[in-house]
Amino acid sequence: MRPRRNAISTDTGRWLTRRGVLGLGAGAAAASAFGGRQALASTHLTIAAAANLRMIMPELLASFADTNAGMAPRVSFGASGNLARQIVQGAPFDVFLSADRARVDIVAKQQPGLKRATFAEGRLALLVRQGLRITASDDLSGLSRAIADGRIKRFAIANPQHAPFGMAAQAALETSGVWDGLKGRLAFGENVAQAAQFVVSGNADAALVALSLAMSPDVASRTTYAAVSPKLHAPLKQEMALIRPDKPAADAFFAFMLSAPAQAILAKSGYAGANEG
Repeated sequence: MRPRRNAISTDTGRWLTRRGVLGLGAGAAAASAFGGRQALASTHLTIAAAANLRMIMPELLASFADTNAGMAPRVSFGASGNLARQIVQGAPFDVFLSADRARVDIVAKQQPGLKRATFAEGRLALLVRQGLRITASDDLSGLSRAIADGRIKRFAIANPQHAPFGMAAQAALETSGVWDGLKGRLAFGENVAQAAQFVVSGNADAALVALSLAMSPDVASRTTYAAVSPKLHAPLKQEMALIRPDKPAADAFFAFMLSAPAQAILAKSGYAGANEG
């Protein structure tokens, strides 16, 4: 089945309303320079971040602010493929946090010598709406039984054409033998956050999404989830790129994402560390 645009809209600056899951403003407190506490007064920092990071970005920015002052960071969320395309087309981002390496490769073709690094490894989770009985299993066998007996009417994943978590979701479904059983029932989100939104809002029965999204308190309180075995898909090595190496604020944030505080936040939110896996 060819992925199609779903009717439910989203944008890079907002997911759900305050009544829903998250209302993350464009600005957040941040910034003296990371490591040396060099002043970065009134410096703007623009970050392009994969949608799987949406729920933990406020905590990351708050931790960054502990050692950096005077900046006004702005974060745009989206599918990594779309963000990479925007950067290549000249979008004014300073740092790119991708959900995989391939999208950083796209940017690197335009910027030889691009500074890049793996900052985490993402994980998938099976997210299920409240009240739907599916046996939690990392091999998706419980999902297979739910499909067979008709409990799954609509299943969501991020669009595999431009979302790494969508590609991983499709691979996991194919490896576990349930992809064909979902034909005609698939809803494709523009990114992995929207795929999760479909379940939270009741527009899908279940989804394969980033474990970090499923673990977030607001989402977990409205759904159930189970981590998916990483053996079902290729590793989701999340890379970042320093788009503006001439900008101290960008270099500071790049360094921060590899620091112990940032890695601790990522680890407790369902990610493997930069040097794991």
